[in-house]
Amino acid sequence: RLDRFVLAKHGQPEQQLILQGGLSTTGVQDLQLRLTNCSLDEFTDLLPQQPRLHGTLSAEVRIAGTAEAPSIAASTAVREGQIAGQAYAGLNATVHYQDRKARLQLAFHQDEQHTLHADGSLPVSLGWAEGFRAAVLGDLDVTIRSDGLNLAVLNAFSAGAADDIAGTLQLDLRATGPADNPLLSGSFDLEDGRATVKALGLDVSPISLSASLSPGHIRISQLTAKAGDGSLSGTGLIALTKYWPQTLDLSLTADGWPVVWTHQYRVAVDSQLRASGSLTAPHLGGHITVREATLRPELSFLSAQPLHHDETIVVRPSADAPALADEQTPSPDHAETGGDTSPSVVENLSLDVALDLGRDTRLQHQNANITLGGGLSVSKKRDEAPGLAGVIQLARGWAGFQGRRFLLNRGSVTFDKETQLNPRLDILAQYEHDDYVIDAVVGGTAETPRLDLRSTPPLEQADILAVLLFGKPTSALNKGEEVDLQQEAVALTSGYAAATLGQSVSDALGLDTLGIDLSDLDFSGGQVGFGRALTRKTRISASQSIGGKQGQEVAIDYEMTPNLDLRTSADSKGSSSADIIWRKRY
Repeated sequence: RLDRFVLAKHGQPEQQLILQGGLSTTGVQDLQLRLTNCSLDEFTDLLPQQPRLHGTLSAEVRIAGTAEAPSIAASTAVREGQIAGQAYAGLNATVHYQDRKARLQLAFHQDEQHTLHADGSLPVSLGWAEGFRAAVLGDLDVTIRSDGLNLAVLNAFSAGAADDIAGTLQLDLRATGPADNPLLSGSFDLEDGRATVKALGLDVSPISLSASLSPGHIRISQLTAKAGDGSLSGTGLIALTKYWPQTLDLSLTADGWPVVWTHQYRVAVDSQLRASGSLTAPHLGGHITVREATLRPELSFLSAQPLHHDETIVVRPSADAPALADEQTPSPDHAETGGDTSPSVVENLSLDVALDLGRDTRLQHQNANITLGGGLSVSKKRDEAPGLAGVIQLARGWAGFQGRRFLLNRGSVTFDKETQLNPRLDILAQYEHDDYVIDAVVGGTAETPRLDLRSTPPLEQADILAVLLFGKPTSALNKGEEVDLQQEAVALTSGYAAATLGQSVSDALGLDTLGIDLSDLDFSGGQVGFGRALTRKTRISASQSIGGKQGQEVAIDYEMTPNLDLRTSADSKGSSSADIIWRKRY
């Protein structure tokens, strides 16, 4: 038995723990514990991964009665509380146990207008005569009610996914029955909800939800939301097993809903979607019609020059690399059991969604302005890859090519089960220049597009490209224009299956008589470069500067060993050099 034990924080005597009295396994009990003005920051330091806690905690516990039939009274209070920067008015809770019945009362105060109340009881037998005893004697009965909780608290936990979260959540819930498997019932409603999703450019307000909870399922009787000029509504049923969602049947209707509304992408849709099936293998079906869409994709990568191979870098096949410590061959026992190989929800997902691009879907870019049409169907069976089928029509508009504006004559991008995400292309665009009408025809597939240039009256491919670039055929070009023509032909040949174009330019400029293929040319670094292997270990290269300082350079590279190269070079300015290049495999 303690007459009195006091523990206080140095320099802050108002924070103290007082313990007096005692417990025993027989006879009368008399123990009192009091904690006053304890800073919650102390607990935060012990739990660094959890949200920051602030406030002061006070608590009091008194145990009386006998060891066979004790009585317990406990209370706690938190003042000036904060969780993750969100302030609260406080929390009060009391627990009483006497005559084989425990009762809990709790009040969580967000502020003066928003409070959550919980009240519950449980028949239970406690005692510690002849060993500790705790036995549940009957059914649990707990109610949780609130006339309104402010959802602004969620801003502290959204991790930037949404901002300005607000709304009032009303609760009226009850749990009854066995303590290890109570039955849940009641309702919850959201009013005046609001959220900003910056990544999508959406301000969603208001949001309302009405739902009920009964043993075995959650029923959503109404879900509505508005954003801009669009609206969203839905209903549904979620079946529960041991409080965990098992199957669902949800319907969602969109009326001009802005899926994304940023400067780069603006898409509003009408849709009717239904999600059904189990939570681990759901099915999504329905249709989506684009009411309005403006797409401004970033396409600068299409004009970027390809990276040239650096022969000093050799990547070893992964099979040759030694296994890391964590990647060693598993033991036979581990190999048999393995990890969790169950299919993911994405693998189990099945899809049957039709997409109609409508009449107001536009692709806008500084080098294009195209109106799209047509539609696609997206389908997926369980454990299979998704498939696309349908045609995207390029209805009208223009696209830039070699600095000229080509008007679309026809265009289609066709998806089918054979091509999957590699659609077939059929695009014809025309450009008129003086006495010529030039057609750019794109065929093939998205992975291997084919470009053909045609003209009326007929011209060779090289002459068509020269007319586009300089307004005149190859026979009228000066030396600088010929170099530019070579460079553009190489760029086109690398991006399209346009071999006839490259050969035509080569023939027109007489490069074929030198044994030069345009694919061997390099225009990087302000030079026109050409290289050719003489033997397996010897390579010769030559380059001509096309910048302000004219000059030529000739170099010979010889592979001495797999890791060492000898390079000698000389230029027209009288400079020469010899280098040994060391290569490291990694």
